[in-house]
Amino acid sequence: MFEIEVHGTSSTALLDHANLKLTSALNQHSASVLHVSVKLEDLNGRSKGHDKRCHITVKVKHDDPVIVEEIDDDMYLAVSRAADRVKQVVGRHHDKKMAKLHGKA
Repeated sequence: MFEIEVHGTSSTALLDHANLKLTSALNQHSASVLHVSVKLEDLNGRSKGHDKRCHITVKVKHDDPVIVEEIDDDMYLAVSRAADRVKQVVGRHHDKKMAKLHGKA
């Protein structure tokens, strides 16, 4: 199983949300995932607006890291959307690698 490391929050609820979303998103490809790093930032401090950033880096066996970033006005939505995109990108990488191995690329 891979490790998920979250930086930028001390909120237990947000940590749990990030862990749940990423575990669910990457479960299908967990054998090829080595490590997941999540950086959460409030870009504008106390100002309102589209300023909550979720930056996710997924280290994958025998491949370049997958990097996804989402910005939203709600950190939970930024995490959820980034996790959805990570699932899509890691899945695409896996499918391409399998097609290449089986001579379909």
